[in-house]
Amino acid sequence: MIELKNVTAKKKGGAAMDGYSALFRNGGLRLLDRAFGELVIDVVLGFCPVEAGFVCYDGMPLSPQSANFLRKMAAYIPTPEGFRNAVDLRQKQREMIAGAMQSDAAVVLAVEPFSHLPETEVREAMALFRKKADEGAVVIIATDRNDLKDDLNAGFEGGLKVNFEGNFEKEDEI
Repeated sequence: MIELKNVTAKKKGGAAMDGYSALFRNGGLRLLDRAFGELVIDVVLGFCPVEAGFVCYDGMPLSPQSANFLRKMAAYIPTPEGFRNAVDLRQKQREMIAGAMQSDAAVVLAVEPFSHLPETEVREAMALFRKKADEGAVVIIATDRNDLKDDLNAGFEGGLKVNFEGNFEKEDEI
């Protein structure tokens, strides 16, 4: 479980949060708006400093020094960069998703993991993320793919909790 409580943080030249609180439970799959979600992931991984509030993993507060602990336990899928063509980008995304799914990671954090995949593979990738959450992982995805919310809710079965956040002012719990 990952908790952000009254967190204030800002990426240089980018998204900001002011007093944001959220609880990301084991077995939950959360889709966040791309810019804000990337900030949440950066805060959780300790890449972006927290000005106020706190971040906890399984009840243990994380500091910039202890965030390294979470980075070792998490499967992180950043947006691939530095490739010459779409084929290479697609292949890199496939490899990163497959690696995260095959890992024993208790936390999966992904930034726009679908951007270079064909639509049929997006659905397959979402099924893999859903399966990982069903296995008990915390799964947080930063994406601009608002259409995936309805697809996930339509496929909702059993204990998987799915949410898409578009309003970041309120406390949210899944």
